[in-house]
Amino acid sequence: KAAAAAAEMAAAVAEAEAVVVAEAEAKALAVQKAAVAAKVEAAKAEQAEAAAAQKAKKEAATEKALAEAGAAAHKAAAAEKAAAAEKAAEQSAAAEKRASVVAAVEKAKAERAAAAAAAEA
Repeated sequence: KAAAAAAEMAAAVAEAEAVVVAEAEAKALAVQKAAVAAKVEAAKAEQAEAAAAQKAKKEAATEKALAEAGAAAHKAAAAEKAAAAEKAAEQSAAAEKRASVVAAVEKAKAERAAAAAAAEA
């Protein structure tokens, strides 16, 4: 009878130990799962950070390109203005030349008329 009780006691202790071991294994598994989940989250965060950095880089490049385009347009407008001014100056010089030629022709005509009048007198 005592031996049977001792055997029963030993079985109960073994069962309790098995439960403790199973609980510890379950806890370890849960910890492992949590670690994996944390790793996944960290990887996701890293990816998001990289994407944000890429986007910021792209936006900065776009801004730079816009600024450069603006500067180029400004330069082009200035060059256009200068060209227009140069053209106007050329046109006015040509007009002056024409006027002086016309004046020379008129002067020659007047001189001829004066000579003719003198010859008649």
